[in-house]
Amino acid sequence: MARESVKILQGKLDVESLISQLNAALAEEWLAYYQYWVGALVVEGAMRADVQGEFEEHAEEERRHAQLLADRIIELEGVPVLDPKQWFELARCKYDAPQGFDSVSLLKDNVASERCAILRYQEIADFTNGKDFTTCDIAKHILAEEEEHEQDLQDYISRQSNYQVPNEPEGIGCLPGFIIGIVIFALCCAAFRACERNIKDPNSSQYEYSFLD
Repeated sequence: MARESVKILQGKLDVESLISQLNAALAEEWLAYYQYWVGALVVEGAMRADVQGEFEEHAEEERRHAQLLADRIIELEGVPVLDPKQWFELARCKYDAPQGFDSVSLLKDNVASERCAILRYQEIADFTNGKDFTTCDIAKHILAEEEEHEQDLQDYISRQSNYQVPNEPEGIGCLPGFIIGIVIFALCCAAFRACERNIKDPNSSQYEYSFLD
């Protein structure tokens, strides 16, 4: 970006403050990238393959966000955050190591991160609106994708219910099959007794199906 253009912006807003906000967002994007990347590696449970693919796709989009932010920081004659250790210091949207690897837990962790990111880019868009059109457009573009990410994750959480297997009532598990077996056995015994009586008394026209004889 031409130095003259930066001077024009300086007359409209605090460029140093904007660079600080962009660097904080950049730190958050790298943490978000890792959160999705590692989540794709360890996710377990229902819909594992689908969730893994979604996480990998989101990770790549977070990396592209980081690229957009770094390029804009340089255009504003700033320096992108250089030390990964500073990511944790600058980021408001923190990365917390997952406490569980089941798909629902990981999805919920990422929903929280996406909501934080949405607030970040809304603030940057508001700060630059009508003053720095380029940065404002970048913020709105990333904001739209973060909102889409959150909706994708919420959809997966909603679909989990379709994969839940109802718990069988305690103590009833084998009972229906056992009862059916007894009934079939009893009917077979009755039929056998009827046939036996018919053989002994060919003239008999009445079969007695008594279980008490």
